[in-house]
Formats: sequence, structure tokens, C-alpha cells
Amino acid sequence: MKIIPLINEITNNFNPLNLESKIRNVGDTFTLKLYESFFNYFDESFKKSKQRKTEFNIKETRQRNLITSVGLITINSTAYIKKDTKERFVLLREILHLNPYQRLTNEAEYQLTKYAMEENMSQAARHTLRNTKISRSTVSKKN
Repeated sequence: MKIIPLINEITNNFNPLNLESKIRNVGDTFTLKLYESFFNYFDESFKKSKQRKTEFNIKETRQRNLITSVGLITINSTAYIKKDTKERFVLLREILHLNPYQRLTNEAEYQLTKYAMEENMSQAARHTLRNTKISRSTVSKKN
């Protein structure tokens, strides 16, 4: 991840009137890219590790979109097959404690539930998750 282009975005066409919003937007972008880089690093490291090579065969690698409390991220997710039991293993699901096909992280679900209890489901859907709006029905399914 390169931070210099993000800083250049702030300094290009410098205008003190929109400086704060530019810094906030760059901070949001940085946070999302950091989150993506973190999980992609773990996925790639495990894929190349000796432990993985002795215990698992690679089944597939695909991109996944996850809704997190900081926004929508796109990451690589590799599925493995355990050599001795033929069970499926997905490192990303283990790290984040996700169920199969779950697209909303547990932290995002927690934030939605907490906000919906304080306000209402419509407000939670629109305002709880940074840079991401979800449907009211998604919030109601989680509560």
C-alpha cells in the first residue's frame, strides 16, 4: 500500500475550505486499504507457508466483498482442502469468525444492532457503517 498518492490527493488543488473533508476522505480510503492489505497479506502468507503445504491443498482463490464497520472492502480469499480429512478450510473465515456466505462482519453486525436499538432500523441502515449504506431489511434480519 502506498500512502504518498493519498497525501498528494490532499495537496493537489489545495483549498483551505475543503481541507478537512479531503483529510477525512483520505483517512477513510487509507483505513479501507489498510484493512484490505492486512487480510491479503495473511492470505498470501498462509498460502506460501510450510504449515499450509504439509496440511492443506489449495482449492481456489477468489475475491470477496465484505461489509465491515469501516466500509466495503474487497479481499482475496483462498479456500483449502485438508489433506487427511478432505474438510474445507478458509483462513479468512477463521480470522473473522465468519459463517459460510456471510458478507457482513461481526463487528459491523454489532454496530448495526447497537445503533438500531438507539434509533431505528432505517437510521441504522443509512448511518452506522462508514461509507456504506445497506438496506433496512438487512438490519431487521440481524436484529
